[in-house]
Amino acid sequence: MNEFNEETKIPLDPIYNGKLVSGFFEMVSDELVDKSKSYLWVHTGGLQGIDAYNYMASKTGRIKLT
Repeated sequence: MNEFNEETKIPLDPIYNGKLVSGFFEMVSDELVDKSKSYLWVHTGGLQGIDAYNYMASKTGRIKLT
């Protein structure tokens, strides 16, 4: 998610959009996506989840989201 944000300047929430984008890129990597077609992703928000995630990450030593 951090890498995606750095490249696109689009922050992702860790619950919905982050999982969607991660799964889509995995499907592309596994050649399960028809690259001749276009795909639409609607960013549904949820960015307040980043604050909650980062709070818990600071307690457990995990990498924080940007």
